[in-house]
Amino acid sequence: MRITKFTIAIIFISLMFLVKLYFFKLEPAYATSVVGTIDIISYSLLFMGGIIFFMFEKKRRIVVPNKKGKRDAKITIFLFAISLVVIIISSYVNLSKGAIEWDAIALYDARAKFLSQGMNFSEMVSLSKFDDKNQYYYLLYPPYTSIVHRFWHEHVSIAPISFYYSLNLILLGLGIFLLTKERLGVLFAALLMFLSIANTNIFYTSIIEYTNLPFTLYIIFGFFLILHFIESKEKWSLFFGTVLIGTSQFIRFLEPIWIAVVIAFFLTALVKRKNKTISLSIVVLFVFCALQYYSWQFFVGSIADNPQIFDFSHITIIEGILGIFTGGLFKVTLYLIRSWGLTLLVYLVSLINIGRRKKLADIFAGWVIIFSILFYWGSLYLISLEYDWWVEMGESLMRSSTYLLPISAYLLLKNVKIILGETRTGLGKRKIGFSEIIKRAFVRS
Repeated sequence: MRITKFTIAIIFISLMFLVKLYFFKLEPAYATSVVGTIDIISYSLLFMGGIIFFMFEKKRRIVVPNKKGKRDAKITIFLFAISLVVIIISSYVNLSKGAIEWDAIALYDARAKFLSQGMNFSEMVSLSKFDDKNQYYYLLYPPYTSIVHRFWHEHVSIAPISFYYSLNLILLGLGIFLLTKERLGVLFAALLMFLSIANTNIFYTSIIEYTNLPFTLYIIFGFFLILHFIESKEKWSLFFGTVLIGTSQFIRFLEPIWIAVVIAFFLTALVKRKNKTISLSIVVLFVFCALQYYSWQFFVGSIADNPQIFDFSHITIIEGILGIFTGGLFKVTLYLIRSWGLTLLVYLVSLINIGRRKKLADIFAGWVIIFSILFYWGSLYLISLEYDWWVEMGESLMRSSTYLLPISAYLLLKNVKIILGETRTGLGKRKIGFSEIIKRAFVRS
C-alpha cells in the first residue's frame, strides 16, 4: 500500500512539475525573478525530499483488520462493475461531443490555441484590454488546464479534449480506492469510490471541460496523503501532500482551499503541540502553499499587469458588519443552503460528534469540512456586498466544492464500519445492544 500511495503522488507531482517547467519556458521574466526562482526551488526540494524520506524512512503500517468473505468480495466486484458503468457513460458522452461550455471554448481551449500560435500568457492580457468589464478574463484562471489542452490537441489525435476529463474521473476513482483501502478496507474503499464518481456534481464536472475535476483530484489526493502523515508520521506523505494541495492553485486560484487545510492541520496539531515534527510540518505546509498563492498573484500583477477580478476595500468590511444587522448575511446564508441543498446535509451529518473523536486524522478531516464551509459562506457574503452577479454563482459553488463530497463520505463510512463492528477495537463476540453500537460509532472512532 505504501508504494501505491507513493506512485500515485509521483505521477501527479511529476505532471504538475512538467506543466510548471513549460510555463517557466513561456515566461522567462517570471522564471528569472526572485519569486519564480523560489517557486521552482521549493517545489524541487519537497519533491526530492519526499523521495528521499520514502526510500529511507521506516515504514509504519496502519493495521485495520477487515473481515473477508465471499459476500464482501461479491459486493466489491459489483461496486467496481457499476463504477465502470459510470466511467463508460462519461467516456461515451465525451467521445460523442467536443467542448460546448462557454469558458471551455472561450478561455481554456482558446488559450491553448494562442499558445500553439506562439503567444505567451502575459501577452494574452492585450486581447481583452478594450473589454471594460472583463479585462481580467484571460488570466482569471492559472495556466494548468490550457497547457494540458495544448499538448492534448497536438499529441493526442485519437480522442477530443473532452475525453481527458473522463480520464480524470477514472484517476479520481482509482486514487480514492487505493488511498483509502488501508483504512476502510477493500469493500468500503470500493463503496467510497463509487459514491464519489457517481455523485451528480462530480460526474457533471467530468463532462464539461472546466478546471473543477483536475482541481478536485489534486485536493483529494493531497488531503489523503496528509491524512496518512497524521496517522503514520511518514514525512514523505507530508511533503507530497503539501505539493499537491499547494499546486492545486496552479489549476484554480479563486478558491484558496489551502487556507482551510492549513487551519485544519494547525488545530489538529494543537493536540500534539509538544511534538516538534508536527510543529515543523505546519511551517512546511503553510510556507509552500502561501508561496504558491503569492507566486501566481505576483505573475498576474507584476509580470502580466492584469486587472484583478475582485477589488475589496475597507468600505467592504464596514458594509459586511452592517449587513449582519440589515439581513444581508441571512440572505446569503439562505442562498448557500439552497445552492448546496441535500449535499450540505451530507457535510453536516459527517461532522456528528467530530469533537469527541480520538483519532487525529478524523478530527483533521472534520476541520477541513468545517473551514471549507465557512470559507465559501464568508467569500460569498463579501462578493454579495460588491457585485450583483453573486446570485448566479450557485452552480459554480457546487462545482468548486466537490472535493468535500469524498471527504464527507469517508467520515460517514468510517462511522458505518464502527457500527458494523469492523474497526480495530471491534465489538468482540459478546452480544452488544444496538444503542451501545451507535454510541461507539460516534464516540470511540
